[in-house]
Amino acid sequence: MKKLVAAVDLGTTKVVSVVGEKSESGYRIVALKEAPSKGVMRGEVVNIQNVLESLKPTLEEIRAEGIEISEVYVGIAGQNIKCNSARISRNRSRSSEWVTNREVEEMEREMFNSRVNAGEKILHVIPQSYNVDDNIGVKEAVGMTGTRIEGDYKLFIGKTNSFEHSKIVIERAGLKLKDIILEPVASAKAVLTEDEMELGVAMVDMGGGTTDLLIIQDNIIRHTAVIPFGGNSITEDLRQGCGVSLRNDEQMKIQ
Repeated sequence: MKKLVAAVDLGTTKVVSVVGEKSESGYRIVALKEAPSKGVMRGEVVNIQNVLESLKPTLEEIRAEGIEISEVYVGIAGQNIKCNSARISRNRSRSSEWVTNREVEEMEREMFNSRVNAGEKILHVIPQSYNVDDNIGVKEAVGMTGTRIEGDYKLFIGKTNSFEHSKIVIERAGLKLKDIILEPVASAKAVLTEDEMELGVAMVDMGGGTTDLLIIQDNIIRHTAVIPFGGNSITEDLRQGCGVSLRNDEQMKIQ
């Protein structure tokens, strides 16, 4: 039986639905449909009904090809995405025993309960390094012994409303939300090579409403930021500055 994975990108300028078939070497795209986007401003869903009207035709086109999907991954972006640093520490009563995967996973889950501002939600928790007694800044704590373990993390935080609005759109389209993924993280995994992520790289993804920045080094995501300007801002500046039509200034921007 084919293993299909579906994802939806609710962008400022277009809505994209894609289905991939999992294989040993990765994924093979079996369907990709897009439509002009309505109801999304600077990467955030602001009008659920308009976004739904943009999304449904792409799903119908996929089903018309005999591909049935019931759940999807959804990318989330928006100008209010931010990145905070956080630390957690634990004293270990059995210092002679190895640090286990369970201990590390429990620390990571606990970080999801970190205090954030009202109306915000932690989307991702990314481990940066660990301190085990006098061993500072180690990448992998599992298998080490010590009386105290500390973990440094990056918390990727977004607006609760943005998350909830995306979820409502998917559910009203008759689908189940598999997971929400920060779009710069998804883009990086799709386009960056292993060497780039190991040596250090900054990925810039310019969309219609926002520009996403992600920095990776030692195969660890170190920082992300969302700039509230994208291709639409450049197009509008050209239109006003040069006094040309929308079609012509879009062509000028591309050239």
